[in-house]
Amino acid sequence: MNWEYVLYSSTMVLVLALLIYGVFIYQNVKMMKKSRTTWVKIQDSVEVGKKVLVNGMVGTVKAIDEEYLSVELAPNVVVKAAKYTVSKVFD
Repeated sequence: MNWEYVLYSSTMVLVLALLIYGVFIYQNVKMMKKSRTTWVKIQDSVEVGKKVLVNGMVGTVKAIDEEYLSVELAPNVVVKAAKYTVSKVFD
């Protein structure tokens, strides 16, 4: 058995595995960055008076604190929810 061929083939397998791993990591980072920018955009668009989707409930934002929102789900029904739970802002 020629050891040069064994060394060459195992090196090629290692390089190919690292290349596939690198592409996988790049795609994950790219997807996470896109998700983060979408989430920041949603968080920045929350304003008093806008309709929002919070944990599956749709309501109107009545007040905004540093970490929480007061959301009116029905007349005289106001819940306090964390800002990060807003998944959609309706125009």
